[in-house]
Formats: sequence, structure tokens, C-alpha cells
Amino acid sequence: MKISHLISLIIATLLLTGCGGGDSGGDGGSIGTHYQGFNCAQCHNGTVAEARVFTSGGTIFSDLNATNSTLKVATNYSLRLLLENNATVNYGIGRGSGNANVTIFQAIGALKYTAQVLNAQGVVNSSIKNSHDATRFDCNRCHVVGGAGVPKAPGRIVSYDYYNSLRQPTTGGTTPTTGGTTPTTGGTKAVVISFAKDVYPILTKLYCIGCHGATPYPNPSTTGTPNTFSIKSQATAYTEVKRFVLVGPPTTSRLIQKGSGTITHFGGKILKTSNGLTTISDWITQGAKNN
Repeated sequence: MKISHLISLIIATLLLTGCGGGDSGGDGGSIGTHYQGFNCAQCHNGTVAEARVFTSGGTIFSDLNATNSTLKVATNYSLRLLLENNATVNYGIGRGSGNANVTIFQAIGALKYTAQVLNAQGVVNSSIKNSHDATRFDCNRCHVVGGAGVPKAPGRIVSYDYYNSLRQPTTGGTTPTTGGTTPTTGGTKAVVISFAKDVYPILTKLYCIGCHGATPYPNPSTTGTPNTFSIKSQATAYTEVKRFVLVGPPTTSRLIQKGSGTITHFGGKILKTSNGLTTISDWITQGAKNN
């Protein structure tokens, strides 16, 4: 073997070692091993010639404390960012089981976002509660065993509703086993959003009731046709609101679409991340219950 060829082989080996391990996955494929759990930006930032450059990437596992391997990766799941202006950024299935990545062309700038885990049907299975920003694009940097970062990640990105799994059952004494594992980090209960205590007060505080009262305010866009959404009475408000909520991602519900101004709303954009959008979105994600 020529010395030049030997040197090239050594350099290639060192580069791969620096990324954490071997690669038995095909190009662009989602099956196989490809550094699951390791920091994606370590190689995919333009410093390694063989690595495709992308903005953000991470691994989705089935266990909060999974090690850097393929033993507990969650296949056929992906990620999505829900920006505070209600725009969304969808990730693609990455190389190697459980990996997802995206190249974000539009400028996110200072916008914060909530990270969501989507199943194969595009339904949100879980949502990262803390609002992230552009400094947190390298998902596996904080989502390690035990968690890292500020605020601290709970552990791995998982395919099940981690926060709901922390909620202790009201009857019986068993520990929730959602996702097949028992959470071992933190002892706090998940925040359960109540319609009566959380959602309804937001709607009245934002003065939705000004137009959606006992006598709905006429909508100029449909002359003579009043808005069919009244929250004047708390006793009947749930039934009224629920008609504008769909099962699935919150952004598909007209309650969110109209309140956030993504579709025409005579009352304008009244729901924002800072004043209730996240709370109502979480309520929908939790099943939009009459609680």
C-alpha cells in the first residue's frame, strides 16, 4: 500500500471515530446505525467532508435513559418546531433509525419554538414544554442520559408523552409505564391543563367574551350571520369551545387558527405565546378535556 493511501485511510478513520462510532446505515436511509444519541453538529457543521451539512438534528428514543446506541431508538418518528409566530418547521427522517434532521432556510432569528415529536401519521405524540431558541438546534447536546443544558432537559427525546407519564394515577398505586419505561428523573407531576381553571379564564381575560357573549357579535364578513361561539356562561362554554377543536396537532384546530390569526378572524390575533397560546395548545394536545 502506498504511504499516501495509508495516510488517507488513517485520517478517514479518525474522522469517523470523532463522530462516535460506525455507520451501517445506507445513504439517506432510516434503517441502521448512524451515531444515535451523539451530537449531530459535531460532524454535520461542514467540518467533515463526508457529512451532509444541516442546521438541526437529533435522535428519538423509546427510553428516557437510552444509551448512545440503536437498542432503544424509536423508528418512524420525526420532529417539528412550532415557532412562537405559529409557523412550523418539519424535520425529515435522518440516516439511521430514530434520527431526524432539517436544514432551516428561513431565518428564525430570535423566535422561540416548542419542539414536538410526530409519529408516522404526523400526529404529535409528545411536546417539549420549555421554549427553545436557535442556540438549541443540536438536540442531542442537551438530551443526554440524565439531561443537560439550562433549563435542564429531562433526558432523551422520547416517542411517548413524557410529561403526562409523570402524572400519578388517581386510583390505584401503580407507577405509570407509558412508553414501556418508568421515568427516573424528577418527582414532579406533569402540569395538567384544566379547561375550567386555565383555558376559560384565558378566553375571558383576553376579552373574547366581548364578541362571543350571550348575543354573539355580527361578523361583517358574513353580513347578518352572527358568530356561533358564545362563552358568556362558563357552564356551557366547554361545549361551545369544543366545536372548534379537532383531535390532532393544535394548529389544525380553528380555535388556535382564528385566535392566533393564521386564518381570517374579525377579532384579530389575540392568542400569543405570551398570553395563553401555549396553554391552550397544551390543553388540546392533552385531549381537550372538560376538566
